[in-house]
Amino acid sequence: MSDTQGLPLQGIRIIDELNRVYYRTGLLGQAADIVTDALKAIPGTGRQRLRVLEVGMRDGALLRQVAERSDDLNLPVELHGVEFRTNLARLAQAR
Repeated sequence: MSDTQGLPLQGIRIIDELNRVYYRTGLLGQAADIVTDALKAIPGTGRQRLRVLEVGMRDGALLRQVAERSDDLNLPVELHGVEFRTNLARLAQAR
Protein backbone atom coordinates (compact mmCIF):
# COMPACT_ATOMS: atom_id res chain seq x y z
CA MET A 1 0.00 0.00 0.00
CA SER A 2 1.46 3.37 -0.94
CA ASP A 3 1.77 6.21 1.55
CA THR A 4 -1.18 8.06 0.01
CA GLN A 5 -3.46 5.01 0.22
CA GLY A 6 -3.12 4.11 3.84
CA LEU A 7 -1.64 4.82 7.19
CA PRO A 8 0.78 2.23 8.57
CA LEU A 9 -0.51 0.10 11.44
CA GLN A 10 1.73 2.03 13.85
CA GLY A 11 0.01 5.25 12.76
CA ILE A 12 -3.40 3.78 13.53
CA ARG A 13 -2.15 2.67 16.95
CA ILE A 14 -0.97 6.23 17.61
CA ILE A 15 -4.37 7.64 16.61
CA ASP A 16 -6.09 5.13 18.92
CA GLU A 17 -3.81 6.14 21.80
CA LEU A 18 -4.43 9.84 21.13
CA ASN A 19 -8.17 9.20 21.18
CA ARG A 20 -7.84 7.44 24.55
CA VAL A 21 -5.97 10.47 25.90
CA TYR A 22 -8.52 12.87 24.37
CA TYR A 23 -11.39 10.94 25.99
CA ARG A 24 -9.63 10.57 29.35
CA THR A 25 -8.68 14.25 29.58
CA GLY A 26 -11.96 15.53 28.19
CA LEU A 27 -10.31 17.25 25.23
CA LEU A 28 -12.46 15.46 22.68
CA GLY A 29 -15.61 16.50 24.52
CA GLN A 30 -14.36 20.08 24.77
CA ALA A 31 -13.69 20.17 21.03
CA ALA A 32 -17.18 18.80 20.33
CA ASP A 33 -18.68 21.40 22.68
CA ILE A 34 -16.85 24.17 20.82
CA VAL A 35 -18.29 22.94 17.52
CA THR A 36 -21.84 22.57 18.84
CA ASP A 37 -21.69 25.96 20.59
CA ALA A 38 -20.65 27.52 17.28
CA LEU A 39 -23.53 25.74 15.53
CA LYS A 40 -26.04 26.99 18.12
CA ALA A 41 -24.81 30.56 17.56
CA ILE A 42 -25.58 30.52 13.82
CA PRO A 43 -28.66 32.63 13.06
CA GLY A 44 -31.58 30.47 11.93
CA THR A 45 -30.40 27.38 13.80
CA GLY A 46 -33.36 25.06 14.17
CA ARG A 47 -35.05 26.23 10.99
CA GLN A 48 -32.43 24.92 8.60
CA ARG A 49 -30.08 21.97 8.48
CA LEU A 50 -26.50 22.93 9.33
CA ARG A 51 -23.69 21.24 7.45
CA VAL A 52 -20.33 20.47 9.02
CA LEU A 53 -17.29 19.25 7.11
CA GLU A 54 -14.20 17.93 8.88
CA VAL A 55 -11.20 17.57 6.59
CA GLY A 56 -8.62 15.07 7.81
CA MET A 57 -11.07 13.41 10.18
CA ARG A 58 -8.79 10.49 11.07
CA ASP A 59 -11.14 7.86 12.52
CA GLY A 60 -14.18 10.13 12.91
CA ALA A 61 -14.04 10.43 16.72
CA LEU A 62 -14.78 14.17 16.75
CA LEU A 63 -17.66 13.85 14.29
CA ARG A 64 -19.15 11.09 16.46
CA GLN A 65 -19.02 13.37 19.50
CA VAL A 66 -20.55 16.28 17.57
CA ALA A 67 -23.31 13.97 16.32
CA GLU A 68 -24.14 12.85 19.88
CA ARG A 69 -24.20 16.41 21.21
CA SER A 70 -26.24 17.65 18.27
CA ASP A 71 -28.80 14.90 18.86
CA ASP A 72 -28.99 15.80 22.57
CA LEU A 73 -29.56 19.48 21.65
CA ASN A 74 -31.95 18.72 18.77
CA LEU A 75 -29.65 20.57 16.36
CA PRO A 76 -30.43 19.69 12.75
CA VAL A 77 -26.96 18.88 11.45
CA GLU A 78 -25.53 17.04 8.50
CA LEU A 79 -22.01 15.83 9.25
CA HIS A 80 -19.43 14.98 6.63
CA GLY A 81 -15.83 13.91 6.97
CA VAL A 82 -13.03 13.69 4.47
CA GLU A 83 -10.03 11.46 5.01
CA PHE A 84 -7.35 11.00 2.40
CA ARG A 85 -5.91 7.75 3.75
CA THR A 86 -8.07 4.88 2.54
CA ASN A 87 -7.56 2.65 5.56
CA LEU A 88 -8.44 5.48 7.94
CA ALA A 89 -11.58 6.19 5.94
CA ARG A 90 -12.52 2.50 6.24
CA LEU A 91 -11.75 2.60 9.97
CA ALA A 92 -13.99 5.65 10.45
CA GLN A 93 -16.78 4.00 8.50
CA ALA A 94 -16.49 0.84 10.59
CA ARG A 95 -16.49 2.75 13.89
